[in-house]
Amino acid sequence: MTQPHNPAHRAFIDQLNRLREQAGNPPLSHLRRLSRRRLPNGREGRELAPSTTQEILSGKRRHLPQWSWVVSFVAACHEAAREGNLDLGPMDLAAWSARLLHARHGDRPAIRCAAPLVPAGPIS
Repeated sequence: MTQPHNPAHRAFIDQLNRLREQAGNPPLSHLRRLSRRRLPNGREGRELAPSTTQEILSGKRRHLPQWSWVVSFVAACHEAAREGNLDLGPMDLAAWSARLLHARHGDRPAIRCAAPLVPAGPIS
């Protein structure tokens, strides 16, 4: 049985849903197509399977998404917004990394990571 999410986990999922709404609420199939493109830093993105994305955004998953999924989702939402002439501002992956860490650890003391979550190099 899935245990209830902590408040920080729920807040992170809410933030992902708000980002999608601000991007014009693109269909999950469109986000999947957008996620197949290279990320702005030239790296390969992670394809966003609609079923997985739906489970994450609906809070059905017990665990938070992996960082690679978050990067692809944020990039796809920004691209969808650009296509719809919507301005989401700059894509701030450092802020998304901090949100994900907070969601993972909630009110527990900060945990040192062996490697940073944010990929090397800026994302334009």
